[in-house]
Amino acid sequence: MNLFEIQGLIKKFTKDKNMNSSVSVRIIDLTSEVGELSKEVLKGTNYGNKEFEKTEEWSSEIGDVKRTMLKYP
Repeated sequence: MNLFEIQGLIKKFTKDKNMNSSVSVRIIDLTSEVGELSKEVLKGTNYGNKEFEKTEEWSSEIGDVKRTMLKYP
């Protein structure tokens, strides 16, 4: 599956769920997800005191950022 097909699936999902948003809401959504991912980086490095280790929530937060970015073609 290529990027355009994935975006199409996400676009259909968001349309079916009536999740259409303005540009400002989309930016806030992406910023929020990146913030959550950043928090996992802090946790995974013990706030910069060690090398990064994936946290329990790391994969989920990466997925949320990817989904959010793909949701808005």
